[in-house]
Amino acid sequence: MAIFTDTFTDTDATANYTRTGWSLLGAGTSGAIILSNNLKIIGNTDGAFEGHDHGGADHYAQATLGAGAVGIYKGLVAVRATDRASFYEAAYNTGTSKWEIWDENAAIGVAGSTSTQSAGDVLRMEANGTTITLKINGSTIVTATNSGNTDTKVGFRTNH
Repeated sequence: MAIFTDTFTDTDATANYTRTGWSLLGAGTSGAIILSNNLKIIGNTDGAFEGHDHGGADHYAQATLGAGAVGIYKGLVAVRATDRASFYEAAYNTGTSKWEIWDENAAIGVAGSTSTQSAGDVLRMEANGTTITLKINGSTIVTATNSGNTDTKVGFRTNH
Protein backbone atom coordinates (compact mmCIF):
# COMPACT_ATOMS: atom_id res chain seq x y z
CA MET A 1 0.00 0.00 0.00
CA ALA A 2 1.34 3.42 -0.92
CA ILE A 3 1.81 5.86 1.94
CA PHE A 4 1.00 9.52 1.42
CA THR A 5 1.17 12.11 4.19
CA ASP A 6 0.59 15.84 4.33
CA THR A 7 0.89 18.33 7.18
CA PHE A 8 -0.76 21.09 5.11
CA THR A 9 2.07 23.55 5.58
CA ASP A 10 2.24 26.00 2.70
CA THR A 11 1.60 29.61 1.81
CA ASP A 12 -1.82 30.84 2.93
CA ALA A 13 -4.53 30.70 0.23
CA THR A 14 -2.69 28.03 -1.81
CA ALA A 15 -5.27 25.76 -3.45
CA ASN A 16 -4.68 22.34 -1.93
CA TYR A 17 -5.27 20.39 -5.16
CA THR A 18 -2.38 22.26 -6.83
CA ARG A 19 0.06 20.82 -4.32
CA THR A 20 2.14 17.67 -4.81
CA GLY A 21 0.18 14.45 -4.36
CA TRP A 22 -3.33 15.95 -4.48
CA SER A 23 -5.82 15.94 -7.34
CA LEU A 24 -9.20 17.53 -7.91
CA LEU A 25 -11.46 14.58 -8.74
CA GLY A 26 -14.59 14.89 -10.84
CA ALA A 27 -17.00 17.83 -10.91
CA GLY A 28 -17.14 20.73 -8.48
CA THR A 29 -15.77 24.22 -8.54
CA SER A 30 -14.68 24.92 -4.98
CA GLY A 31 -12.12 23.05 -2.97
CA ALA A 32 -9.80 23.69 -0.04
CA ILE A 33 -6.96 26.06 0.69
CA ILE A 34 -4.07 26.22 3.12
CA LEU A 35 -4.65 28.66 5.98
CA SER A 36 -2.28 29.05 8.95
CA ASN A 37 -0.69 25.68 8.10
CA ASN A 38 -4.03 23.88 8.24
CA LEU A 39 -6.50 22.73 5.62
CA LYS A 40 -9.55 24.98 5.23
CA ILE A 41 -12.57 23.77 3.27
CA ILE A 42 -13.96 26.59 1.12
CA GLY A 43 -16.60 24.62 -0.76
CA ASN A 44 -20.27 24.45 -0.02
CA THR A 45 -23.06 23.61 -2.46
CA ASP A 46 -20.72 23.01 -5.39
CA GLY A 47 -17.87 21.45 -3.47
CA ALA A 48 -15.35 19.23 -5.19
CA PHE A 49 -13.49 16.14 -4.01
CA GLU A 50 -9.76 16.26 -3.41
CA GLY A 51 -7.85 13.05 -3.12
CA HIS A 52 -4.87 10.82 -3.65
CA ASP A 53 -4.82 7.46 -5.43
CA HIS A 54 -3.44 4.63 -3.26
CA GLY A 55 -3.61 2.21 -6.19
CA GLY A 56 -5.51 -0.50 -4.31
CA ALA A 57 -9.03 -0.96 -2.92
CA ASP A 58 -7.81 -1.97 0.56
CA HIS A 59 -6.46 1.21 2.11
CA TYR A 60 -7.03 3.79 4.82
CA ALA A 61 -7.24 7.54 5.29
CA GLN A 62 -6.24 9.15 8.55
CA ALA A 63 -6.47 12.72 9.81
CA THR A 64 -6.09 14.64 13.04
CA LEU A 65 -8.94 17.04 13.78
CA GLY A 66 -8.02 20.67 14.18
CA ALA A 67 -10.07 23.02 16.36
CA GLY A 68 -11.89 24.35 13.28
CA ALA A 69 -13.15 20.88 12.33
CA VAL A 70 -14.94 20.30 15.64
CA GLY A 71 -18.66 20.79 15.10
CA ILE A 72 -18.64 20.01 11.36
CA TYR A 73 -21.27 17.40 10.57
CA LYS A 74 -19.93 15.85 7.35
CA GLY A 75 -16.88 15.66 5.14
CA LEU A 76 -13.98 14.65 7.36
CA VAL A 77 -12.03 11.83 5.65
CA ALA A 78 -13.06 9.43 2.90
CA VAL A 79 -12.00 6.09 1.40
CA ARG A 80 -12.87 4.21 -1.80
CA ALA A 81 -13.56 7.46 -3.57
CA THR A 82 -14.04 8.22 -7.23
CA ASP A 83 -15.26 11.79 -6.83
CA ARG A 84 -17.93 13.67 -4.88
CA ALA A 85 -20.57 11.21 -6.13
CA SER A 86 -18.93 7.96 -4.93
CA PHE A 87 -17.14 7.51 -1.59
CA TYR A 88 -17.37 6.42 2.05
CA GLU A 89 -16.68 9.14 4.62
CA ALA A 90 -16.49 9.74 8.36
CA ALA A 91 -19.00 12.11 9.89
CA TYR A 92 -19.83 13.27 13.38
CA ASN A 93 -23.56 13.91 13.77
CA THR A 94 -23.74 16.97 16.02
CA GLY A 95 -27.47 16.40 16.58
CA THR A 96 -27.11 12.86 17.99
CA SER A 97 -23.47 13.06 19.20
CA LYS A 98 -22.70 9.87 17.28
CA TRP A 99 -20.03 9.04 14.70
CA GLU A 100 -21.33 7.76 11.35
CA ILE A 101 -20.08 6.25 8.11
CA TRP A 102 -21.70 7.78 5.03
CA ASP A 103 -21.75 6.88 1.38
CA GLU A 104 -22.60 9.65 -1.09
CA ASN A 105 -26.30 9.52 -0.12
CA ALA A 106 -26.85 8.62 3.53
CA ALA A 107 -25.46 7.18 6.74
CA ILE A 108 -24.76 3.45 6.23
CA GLY A 109 -23.34 2.88 9.71
CA VAL A 110 -24.04 4.64 13.01
CA ALA A 111 -22.14 4.23 16.28
CA GLY A 112 -24.11 2.47 19.02
CA SER A 113 -23.27 5.03 21.69
CA THR A 114 -22.74 8.76 21.95
CA SER A 115 -19.29 10.32 22.15
CA THR A 116 -17.57 13.66 21.95
CA GLN A 117 -15.61 15.22 19.12
CA SER A 118 -12.42 17.05 20.10
CA ALA A 119 -9.49 18.82 18.51
CA GLY A 120 -6.61 16.36 18.39
CA ASP A 121 -8.83 13.31 17.75
CA VAL A 122 -7.25 10.97 15.21
CA LEU A 123 -9.79 9.67 12.68
CA ARG A 124 -8.96 6.59 10.66
CA MET A 125 -11.25 5.23 7.92
CA GLU A 126 -10.25 1.75 6.75
CA ALA A 127 -11.45 -0.10 3.66
CA ASN A 128 -10.67 -3.83 3.84
CA GLY A 129 -12.55 -6.32 1.70
CA THR A 130 -16.25 -5.68 2.20
CA THR A 131 -15.83 -3.81 5.49
CA ILE A 132 -15.51 -0.07 6.07
CA THR A 133 -14.34 0.81 9.59
CA LEU A 134 -14.11 4.12 11.42
CA LYS A 135 -11.66 4.32 14.30
CA ILE A 136 -11.26 7.28 16.64
CA ASN A 137 -7.99 7.45 18.58
CA GLY A 138 -7.37 3.77 17.76
CA SER A 139 -10.74 2.45 18.95
CA THR A 140 -13.26 1.03 16.48
CA ILE A 141 -16.37 3.22 16.69
CA VAL A 142 -18.53 1.95 13.81
CA THR A 143 -18.35 -0.46 10.86
CA ALA A 144 -20.40 -0.75 7.69
CA THR A 145 -20.63 -3.16 4.78
CA ASN A 146 -19.16 -2.06 1.47
CA SER A 147 -21.67 -2.28 -1.37
CA GLY A 148 -19.06 -3.39 -3.89
CA ASN A 149 -17.23 -0.10 -4.39
CA THR A 150 -13.56 -0.91 -5.14
CA ASP A 151 -12.28 2.60 -5.92
CA THR A 152 -8.68 3.27 -4.95
CA LYS A 153 -8.60 6.90 -3.79
CA VAL A 154 -8.68 8.57 -0.36
CA GLY A 155 -9.35 12.19 0.43
CA PHE A 156 -12.16 14.53 1.42
CA ARG A 157 -15.26 16.17 0.05
CA THR A 158 -15.17 19.96 0.09
CA ASN A 159 -18.77 20.72 0.85
CA HIS A 160 -20.35 20.42 4.25
